[in-house]
Amino acid sequence: SNIDPKIPGGRTLKRHNYNGVLNPGGTGDVIQYAACPGPNEKQNMRSTFQYFGLRNGDLGGLEFVTLVPVPKNTQLLHWYGSGWWEERGIKRADVGTKRYPAPLRDAPVKKKRRREVDDDDGTLAKVDLKELTKSIDVEWARRNEQSDQDKKST
Repeated sequence: SNIDPKIPGGRTLKRHNYNGVLNPGGTGDVIQYAACPGPNEKQNMRSTFQYFGLRNGDLGGLEFVTLVPVPKNTQLLHWYGSGWWEERGIKRADVGTKRYPAPLRDAPVKKKRRREVDDDDGTLAKVDLKELTKSIDVEWARRNEQSDQDKKST
């Protein structure tokens, strides 16, 4: 905690705890204009949780770092928190524009659908469902072909 009963007012200069409300108004701080990434975008900066100044004092700060090199005119984006949009009744949307783009999420990697199935010896094996379906189709066709041949020979 930033509160120390031995210090008048209880305030300390500890740098690892929430430092109260920081109002960047009138400071020229560009972080106050950083948006939250939309559903198709990703953050390119984050807080280090290093706080400066006295708790609820007249001067304080929170350190931010960029996560990747940020090209000129690219928007600075940091995550506001999972409940931020819902609490305000706002639908989350992408914030990038043609003139001021936002970094986009990487294309999602399509995961293979896998399922555990009983093997012949009673052990569980993870199988690719697409491959399993293909194997079943091949076996089904083979059995139908065999059945057709059996009918012809009788």
